Amino acid sequence: MAARDYFSHTSQDGTTFDERVTAAGYTWTAVGENIAAGQRNAGSVVADWMSSPGHCRNIMSKSFTHLGVGVYYDANSSYGIYWTNDFGKGKSKAVSDVVPRALTVAVPKISGTAKVGKKLTAKAGAWGPKPVTLTYQWYRNGKKIAKATTSTYTLKAADKGKKITVKVTGKKKGYATASKTSKPTSKVA
Repeated sequence: MAARDYFSHTSQDGTTFDERVTAAGYTWTAVGENIAAGQRNAGSVVADWMSSPGHCRNIMSKSFTHLGVGVYYDANSSYGIYWTNDFGKGKSKAVSDVVPRALTVAVPKISGTAKVGKKLTAKAGAWGPKPVTLTYQWYRNGKKIAKATTSTYTLKAADKGKKITVKVTGKKKGYATASKTSKPTSKVA
């Protein structure tokens, strides 16, 4: 939530808490979630949850046998600190990182001359936390260029009069895959 600056049980892609738990491999018969944001310490969070009937019901329920607790801080987010308290009953072993963390990403930049026969280079920028596996895909006027999947691309006759972009995709275990696309070049001469 903090990394994407929203506050909801439903992710921005529309998936619900129980769908995320299931996707992470947790086989459950009962699940629940408490979320909070903005409180500066655990005591404040628990006090707020205990004074809220729905949250208190989750905490006190005898239906749950598993518990997960999370806290995340992001100074650039609306609330600063985000808290989760997840509950479940099921046959699965403990699962970590039910919701993948967000990578730090950068918008790639293209260097080089936009002229047929010249080489363009994608500069990915800073992605993290390191190491992040980066892949590249070049585009001609928004359409994928076949076999153009490295950090460099040599302009061809088919590129003349077109604008070129590159999409960089970052992957890291435990993190959500992220992609960023560069600004387009000028029309290729």
